[in-house]
Amino acid sequence: MALRNRRRGKVDLKDLVLGVLILLAATHSAWFQDKRFAHQEFRSGVYKQQIKLPPKEALKFVTLGYDNVYADWLWLQSIQNFGAGWVTENNVTEPISEYFDTLTDLDPQFISAYRFGNMILGENRHDYDAAQALIRKGIHLNPQDYDLPFLGLYSSIWETKDMEAARFYADRIRNIPDAPNYMKRMEEYIERKSGHLGAAFEINARYLLQYQSHNNDIEFAIMRRRIRSVLEQWYAQDLSEAVDKFVEANGDGPRRIEELMDARYLEPFEAPTMERLDLSLQLIEEDGRLPKNMDEVPDALVEEVVTNSTTRIVGLPPDPYGFWYLIYTPYREGFEKAPKQYEEFELPYLISGNDLKTRIDQITASAHAVILEHQNTNNGELPPAELMDKFIGPDQLGGHFEYDPSAANHREAFYSTGLRRALSKQDPRMGLWGPPPWKQLPSHMTLEPSLLDFPEEVRWGRAHGYITQDGRELRTREEVDENAALTEGPMIPFAPEGE
Repeated sequence: MALRNRRRGKVDLKDLVLGVLILLAATHSAWFQDKRFAHQEFRSGVYKQQIKLPPKEALKFVTLGYDNVYADWLWLQSIQNFGAGWVTENNVTEPISEYFDTLTDLDPQFISAYRFGNMILGENRHDYDAAQALIRKGIHLNPQDYDLPFLGLYSSIWETKDMEAARFYADRIRNIPDAPNYMKRMEEYIERKSGHLGAAFEINARYLLQYQSHNNDIEFAIMRRRIRSVLEQWYAQDLSEAVDKFVEANGDGPRRIEELMDARYLEPFEAPTMERLDLSLQLIEEDGRLPKNMDEVPDALVEEVVTNSTTRIVGLPPDPYGFWYLIYTPYREGFEKAPKQYEEFELPYLISGNDLKTRIDQITASAHAVILEHQNTNNGELPPAELMDKFIGPDQLGGHFEYDPSAANHREAFYSTGLRRALSKQDPRMGLWGPPPWKQLPSHMTLEPSLLDFPEEVRWGRAHGYITQDGRELRTREEVDENAALTEGPMIPFAPEGE
């Protein structure tokens, strides 16, 4: 009542004096503690485990039915032990493993304990056998939990690289109805990384049918990308084997992919194609043989799709992204000059047009970032041509990078003419496959893109010095500047066949 009756804004003298005394006492205490410990060496506490926990039967007797409560205490103690280093005699992991074994005996459904024990034993102590044993115990006692098999799956793939163990965990995940799709799809990743591309394709085909029956366009699109990746690896594997045979027979690698189009090097092989896969799915749906909202896809339906998607591939394989395969000269030359820089790749210069698209996309994204930054500081105006000059030059698909400062937006202002031509199907190499000769390919073209392939690119190359007087193509600005310094006299006209 006394406090309520005080006038607002008036400070009582007694309260003021009390506050000052408290502040002085706190200040003096802090000063005293600082002086007391100023010259003492700081030592962090290290937990050294010297005794083992009693067996679970004894613990259950003394906990009087409060097993979960004591398990919680052991769990909190394990966190403190880990933070303090958790030293054991001779640095063995058995005491730690037994600790978590006892903890989970008291509370078998304590999922976090399995996860934390797996982290300490596996990632921290690198005793992956003990970590896997703890995870498997948790899976056995919690059959509907999907986090534990996913942890085991992750460890098996990326830490122990044990694909058989990974298959065990993937199988457990597949049989848990509530497990997320991204976990279930890891089954395909295991087979793909193991080189079992046929099995990976079949798994993806099963999911593709399931998502199609649910009209799940997002997951369906994800699976199509996965299948493209599998087929790309499949085809590249056969092409790589053909290169190995070519090198063995000739003592050197091929200069153009056309040199591989010989049955001595590239033998016909059986594999699915995206075109046949799409046709097979379309026929099943049109025939009304695809039930709605399928959670379990019949094996017969999967087998039909796999069979109808497979064909005999003779000659150049079909690029699953709709481009084509080639040996790219700059990559080949780089590999020959500095092979150690490319040692992580089996054949760094054997690529597809889609790989070149990726490189073009990277350069385009960098240019767009410069444009957007300029627009943000200049009231939306596109930058002058001089600012973008460093991006102008030949692209990787036989065209060039173009900049138009009068365009409506950054995407229209900077682009690759080669990529635009390819995506609009105006490049005759798009989708090219099969044995040579390729009828759709003009006689002056090869599978490796060049500025000499199209009249409009020849004109641009002449104007910017990337095509020399004698019709040679230069690839870098340094080559252009060097050639300009050596060249005197008027430009000699040059045109490819058909201009």
